[in-house]
Amino acid sequence: MKQAQQLHLFSTQPAIPRARVVRVRPARPRLQRTRRMPLWLAVHLPRLAIEALHRDDPLQPHAAIEASRGTMRIASMNEAAAASGIEAGMTLAGGWALLPQLEVHEREPAKERECLYRLALRAQRFTPLSTLDEQAVLLEVRGSLALFGGAEALLARAAEMFTQARFTFSLALAPTPRAALWLARAQRRVHVDAPDELPGALGDLPLAATGFAPDVLEHLHGLGARRLQDVMRLPRDGIGRRYGARIVRELDQALGRLPDVRLPVPLPKRFSTRLDVVHEISLTANLLPPLGRLLDELEDYLAVTQQGVRRMVIDLVHRDRSITPVAIGFANATRDGRRMRQLVEQRLESVALPAPVLEIGLKVTEMTLLAGADRSLFQEGRGDDRWPEIVETLRMRLGDDAVASVAHVEDYRPERAWRFVAPGQAQDTAGLPNRPCWLLTPPQPLTERRGQPFLDGPLRIIDGPERIETGWWDEADVSRDYFSALDANHRRLWICREVKTGRWWWQGVFA
Repeated sequence: MKQAQQLHLFSTQPAIPRARVVRVRPARPRLQRTRRMPLWLAVHLPRLAIEALHRDDPLQPHAAIEASRGTMRIASMNEAAAASGIEAGMTLAGGWALLPQLEVHEREPAKERECLYRLALRAQRFTPLSTLDEQAVLLEVRGSLALFGGAEALLARAAEMFTQARFTFSLALAPTPRAALWLARAQRRVHVDAPDELPGALGDLPLAATGFAPDVLEHLHGLGARRLQDVMRLPRDGIGRRYGARIVRELDQALGRLPDVRLPVPLPKRFSTRLDVVHEISLTANLLPPLGRLLDELEDYLAVTQQGVRRMVIDLVHRDRSITPVAIGFANATRDGRRMRQLVEQRLESVALPAPVLEIGLKVTEMTLLAGADRSLFQEGRGDDRWPEIVETLRMRLGDDAVASVAHVEDYRPERAWRFVAPGQAQDTAGLPNRPCWLLTPPQPLTERRGQPFLDGPLRIIDGPERIETGWWDEADVSRDYFSALDANHRRLWICREVKTGRWWWQGVFA
């Protein structure tokens, strides 16, 4: 049977090939690179026009006005005016008819841009990508969520910062910057994480949240469109022909169908800011609240740039545009806001105002990179890190020249080998020759008995001599032999003998 199953060479049946053993290595799974969808935080400032003028008096109604459609209209108002029925877009005549005590101020777009820019710089504590839009700051925060503990924690921190800056705001999170901006304009504090959720989240928004031109909004209202979903149902080609390609492009950008490139705000190399006060300030104590706002900006700037301030100047501008400068120096570089406020408050106590203050400026004249400091796991108190505050307090109370550090000068002559510098500027003395901490000025003469120096008793020399012979170039040359000696009280003294005259001198005391 087995013989019958064998196949011959010329058999008409096809030959069965021998099986080949093939070793197949398991394929390595390919890592699919998924593009991380950005997440944008929009901070809309609906009352920027009036708040940029620092008209934040909670009791008096204020409004910012601008020319629109051939007449003066109200662009923004504070809370007191809004509570009385004043609305944006209302004519000035209608506003005064409704509220005769309404105080109006001409809108200043330059100040609004300046405020937005300063807020965008402060917001870089959350992300390096901060950008500006009309009455809004936009932040790309996807990479910052883990750092701040999630979206809700980040929203809370951002709300705290803008509240501290005294601006009215609304927040929203969305995958595209334009969608986040529209949601914030509509005061919908929502968190839209996925792009496929955008049509549902944006569809219920009023058309005014888009910022379309007034004539476009008016025409769309005539067609019966009240919500954004009504516009989304209209034919794309018809919208583009009738209202322009910009409307279609912005809709596609909001829904994530087209890219929406935003350029980040550049970080300045130097810090300088200013603030107009609402009312004239005649007392230095009343300068602290507005100065606190400027110091908040400085603290955020230093945190973003990882720097510390050493010296800054506060310019107090008076009615006649004269300036009272207030210079403040720190014992070492710092970005501690509490410490900066404490020193500013102490410094202002000694400032006399020649006239009321209308404007406050703050500029940093010296700052340096500030490295982080290691702390012990079980550190309970602040330890030795309070010495800069003690030095700064002493300088404020006694004067800048009353407290100083001693720095080494490259000169072998003891009386010329040091100089006074500002606290914290003395360099490390490691590797320098062993010298006493205290020098006598001038050196005291010693008597000599039986060839030995004498000071209330014989001095016992324990080290030396060390020859110092230098200074021929400035006509103050010296030639001395220095010794370390113990007196009768076991004090270690630094004494010397002049080579030419053989006279003994007492010049220092070792600690």
